[in-house]
Amino acid sequence: MGENFLIITDRPVGGTERFGWGGVGIFGFGEALSRCLPVGDRDRPGRPPLWYLESLAREAGVRPFLEFLSDEPESGWIVNADGELERAEPRWFTAEEGLATVRGLLDYLTMHPERVAEVRQVTGDLRALEQLLRRLEREGIKWHLEDGSGW
Repeated sequence: MGENFLIITDRPVGGTERFGWGGVGIFGFGEALSRCLPVGDRDRPGRPPLWYLESLAREAGVRPFLEFLSDEPESGWIVNADGELERAEPRWFTAEEGLATVRGLLDYLTMHPERVAEVRQVTGDLRALEQLLRRLEREGIKWHLEDGSGW
């Protein structure tokens, strides 16, 4: 799994069709979120992606972002019970589910800004993600995270 993540929607978001592909919408996750670190720490090879953001989510009592990854295999295809190849269905999440995580992290970082290096960039990315998820909520669009290293 790479360190670049994408937000994929189950259909294009109104007015953003140019960002879509194959009937879905594609959005960046936020560079500061992908490289979120504790104050004074440096990224080290071998750490799993989003490791510190996941830790903060647990401390904040919200669902970690990696739980929003689609279960779809990398190939996008599976073998069904009859031994035939068929398109795998990704797992989709409601905007409300993502908003609970984003808002919980924003509240936590407002109370504990000393926990994160580059806290302004991280909270800025969280606010941008909150805006996107609010838009998905208004339009009734579902989403998931996807490893974007292969895109």
